[in-house]
Amino acid sequence: MLLPVIVPDNGVEPASLTGLLDMLKSAFLLPSLYLASNTFFLAQDEGLLANTEKVYYGHGNSGEIAEIVCDLYHQEIVHDSSARLESDAVFMTEPCPAALIISAHDGVVYACVDAFLKKEGLGDIYGELDADTLMARYYEHVNSQKDCLGCRERVVDSFSDFPLPKGAAHEVGALLYHFGTLNQERENHVRGIENYNKSLKLSPVEESGAIYFRLGLSYTKSGHYDKALEAFNKAEPVYHDQDYFHFYTGLSYFEKGDYRMALEKFSKALSLGPQQEDLVRILIYMGTCHNGLGEYEEALVQLEKAKETSGPVKEVYSALGYSCFRLKDYDRAIENLTRAVAIDPCSATDYASLGSNYREKGEISKAIAMYEKALTLEPSMTYARENLERLKEGS
Repeated sequence: MLLPVIVPDNGVEPASLTGLLDMLKSAFLLPSLYLASNTFFLAQDEGLLANTEKVYYGHGNSGEIAEIVCDLYHQEIVHDSSARLESDAVFMTEPCPAALIISAHDGVVYACVDAFLKKEGLGDIYGELDADTLMARYYEHVNSQKDCLGCRERVVDSFSDFPLPKGAAHEVGALLYHFGTLNQERENHVRGIENYNKSLKLSPVEESGAIYFRLGLSYTKSGHYDKALEAFNKAEPVYHDQDYFHFYTGLSYFEKGDYRMALEKFSKALSLGPQQEDLVRILIYMGTCHNGLGEYEEALVQLEKAKETSGPVKEVYSALGYSCFRLKDYDRAIENLTRAVAIDPCSATDYASLGSNYREKGEISKAIAMYEKALTLEPSMTYARENLERLKEGS
């Protein structure tokens, strides 16, 4: 079956083009239409589109065959990627749709458009390239460690600024959101933020809540807390009854040093019945907020709950040690900090905290030993070094 692609210029009459498409369709030659930026206006003609099998969108107006072929193939990559979103397992690292691109100029055969653009040919048909050798090289190319995920992302991104029809724009928006989640999982939050912001411009309004939430996560993890809170605020109508939403909102306030607002959000998360692992994490942050506000008794209440709920979690005992130290309950602080270093023997901060508690108790030799241990693990710890020097000078 032949599937001709019609490439009109900007002087074409829509009526005559419709007639041509109708004639091809009636002859079982299902026609597609390639529209460059100077012919996008033809996409507004519903009668014309009704006789078109597919509409392809071009990036330029040069009319060069190579440019048109790349645009056609790029859009097939978009459609293939979109189809993969519908599957249970999304394999965006898989090679793009199978194809061979043959250059009429020199007969060189390319395995994909990326190889064509990079001039990485499999051989030429005018030489001694037989069909078996060609296919063997093709499958070797397909199975090699190519950056297919990166290629798909670049292709989809190239359509993000196009004046696409609503359906095509939504398709690109959904893919950009998916690539955002992949970048977020790989801790590439700068790229994830770019994906999400572009997705917001193209996706349906009803999907914006999920995008804003993901955007807020990436802003939080990249240290842009004000922007994170703006994004979370826009996601709240969708996520207001989810404990993890209030936790991450609280985390942004916590990182900003706004412990009072952080406590409000953590308390809301707590009221929504989080799972045990999340419950412990929320209680630790609540205790830490109270410590930051100088509310040490309140901190102990939350941290003791965390200790009862959790297993051997070092952060619980570290925070308890700090609260007890501030309340001058040095024996209880030492007890908790000793548990902390038993769980994590490489925690320089906890060894330094033990040193401070022994110092306050007057047990100078033990304090010196703890500060020295802290400096062995983290030589740049100024606090421990200064205390160690003072103790040695006074002994």
